[in-house]
Amino acid sequence: MNRYFFTGNKRTYVPVESFHLDDLVVDRIRSGLGNRAAVLRIPYREEPFASFNTPNLGQRLGYLFAPFTYVPDVADAIRTVAAGTRCTRYILVTPAPDTEYDQGDVGITKSLRPRVHAAIRIRVFDGETFKLSNSIDRSTAFGRVVDESFWPDPPRSAALNAKLREATRELVAKCLDQVLPRLLPML
Repeated sequence: MNRYFFTGNKRTYVPVESFHLDDLVVDRIRSGLGNRAAVLRIPYREEPFASFNTPNLGQRLGYLFAPFTYVPDVADAIRTVAAGTRCTRYILVTPAPDTEYDQGDVGITKSLRPRVHAAIRIRVFDGETFKLSNSIDRSTAFGRVVDESFWPDPPRSAALNAKLREATRELVAKCLDQVLPRLLPML
C-alpha cells in the first residue's frame, strides 16, 4: 500500500513509505484481533505481484484506472511472499477500484479542487491452500475534498507533505474501521 497516485493532467505514482500505511493496516488488524491471534507483518517485494500491476489488463477487466489488476487468484504471489511463515491465514490488503468516484488506489486527484481518497480491498487466504478463505473479500472507499495546500508540487514531494500524509492515513483508517469489525470475527 506504500504507493500513492496523483491525477492532474496525467497519472503519477510516487512511493510514500513515510506514510507508514502498511504499519497502520497491521496495527488495526492486531488491535481488532486482540489476543485471539498473533499478527505478523510480512515484508514483501513488488516482484511477486508484478503480473498484477498491468494497467492494460485492468482496463480490459473494466477498471478505468487500474494500477493493480484485481483478479481473484493471487495465491502464487502470496505463496511466494509468505514462504516459510506458516501462518493459519494471510490477510492481503491492497488498493482497490473505487466505483463511486472512478478512482482506485490511494491518492489525490485534482479537477476543480483537490480530493484525497482511499480505496482498499481486504482478502483472507487459507494458510495451507492459499485459496480465498470462505469468500472473504471486502472493498471500501472514502474520500474528501481538501484545499490547494494538499496538492504536492512536484508530485515526488508527496512523501514530505505532512497534511497529505495525515489525510491519507485518516481515510485508510476509516476504510479499515468500516470493514474489519465485520471481517475479524469470522477469522
